[in-house]
Amino acid sequence: MDFEIRVVDQSYREDTAEKSVMDLVEDIDRVLDANPTLDGLVDDCRIVNIASETMASGSYALVGALITLTARKTQL
Repeated sequence: MDFEIRVVDQSYREDTAEKSVMDLVEDIDRVLDANPTLDGLVDDCRIVNIASETMASGSYALVGALITLTARKTQL
């Protein structure tokens, strides 16, 4: 089963918003690496794709990342 996590931030400075989003993406990756079973909820969960995008919104830079996870559970 696939899941998506979206991380979005905005800032007057593009690099500030980008760093914030990428720091959160790295935190999510670390959490999944440390707990791939999500405390027994699934047999395995891993990131299969990360896509990011930056756009202007008025005087702000809007940065987003879409993390796609695949989780596997063999028995209910």
